[in-house]
Amino acid sequence: MKNRTDNNSPSLSVPEKIGTVLFFISFLPLAYAVFKGFTGVFFGLQGFAWFFGLPAIIITLTYECMLLLMPVCCFIYQIIFGRNVIRHHDTLNKLTKILVGFLIASALISTVFMGQLLNLKHQIYQPRIRNHLTTQFGEKVASEISYELEFPQEMAYTAHSPILPQGRDFEIRVINNGQIWDNLSATFYGANENFTKELKDYILKKENLPSEYVYDYSIVSIDFQDYRNGDDYKVLFDRIKYSFTGVTVNYTQVTEAAVMEVANKVWKDVYPKVPTNGTFAITIQENGQTACRVEIKGDPKSNKGTASIYVWSGSSSINALHKKTIELNG
Repeated sequence: MKNRTDNNSPSLSVPEKIGTVLFFISFLPLAYAVFKGFTGVFFGLQGFAWFFGLPAIIITLTYECMLLLMPVCCFIYQIIFGRNVIRHHDTLNKLTKILVGFLIASALISTVFMGQLLNLKHQIYQPRIRNHLTTQFGEKVASEISYELEFPQEMAYTAHSPILPQGRDFEIRVINNGQIWDNLSATFYGANENFTKELKDYILKKENLPSEYVYDYSIVSIDFQDYRNGDDYKVLFDRIKYSFTGVTVNYTQVTEAAVMEVANKVWKDVYPKVPTNGTFAITIQENGQTACRVEIKGDPKSNKGTASIYVWSGSSSINALHKKTIELNG
């Protein structure tokens, strides 16, 4: 029984069938851009802000063009294949018109309702902001943080917390990929100028670390609990989660023997004692200038580890170590 559709249209050859699939797939970059018109794009040159509707579509298509000229290539393919094949088949022609019409209508809707989409995004992210504050600073302090919208387009909030001096505010923002950013920690450190130094001394003593290295670490979170501005901040030290990313050591002259020695010493005396985020690096300097970087990986408990060495240009005395991986002793 013959299909009544396209009775007057020639049947598709195998290459044309493959081309038709590719034809409709070629609309994906545009469809994604229209989708971003509803979900928003975080973009900026001098300052970042959230865009919806037609501006978001244009920004997304521009990014796609910068990657692999995808929208342009797809558009050229659509014109050529549409003219040579699609327009000769009624069903395919109608499907194409429906698809294009849907994308145009969706783009117009996202543009007309840009303001409402921005407001909706603000509402959606309220629980996420609260969850972020709770994770970073503890449930009690997070529940006492108040904030109000300062710059709607930037999704930026002015926030207040009892751990800061009266009149000292901090900022909360929803940034790229929907991540939450805040500067409460930095504002807190600024209000307590000796905090970071005393915390560093406390950590080095607690972990019983050698004094000949400069340590690179970051604070992951602080559970403030019932802490208030003016209290002794040393009570916070035991409630802080931190992560070490590496150490820096300086020599008057870097040699291959010195690189091997410091790699094994750090593996033995530092790496097993500190929490890391999976990456731990030794920056070796010669008279204050970086000579090489040693990246350590492994499990100290099983005494199995490796060190990958990357030599900076100009360090001729250790060039033979560049991109070399060595086994670390237990």
